[in-house]
Amino acid sequence: MGTLVLDADFRNPAILAKSTATIEILSGGRFDVRHRGPDGRPEDYRAAGIEMLPPRVRIERLAEVMEIVTRIWADEVTTFRGRALPP
Repeated sequence: MGTLVLDADFRNPAILAKSTATIEILSGGRFDVRHRGPDGRPEDYRAAGIEMLPPRVRIERLAEVMEIVTRIWADEVTTFRGRALPP
């Protein structure tokens, strides 16, 4: 059981990094993280009460999320001030 796409707009990057690292360990290395791009279903955004921004902004957010996640996976102590993610 799992999710096909982990939409960057719906998850805190630090929690996403730690959760996926835990699943990776528990699954014996069988967890695979992928993203198809700035897809998204408008009804998901409406249900969550989140504004669905243009694809360009969602791509920028995804890039920032993956940078944060990669740093955390590498056990880096890090701070991040992005431009696309909300504060």
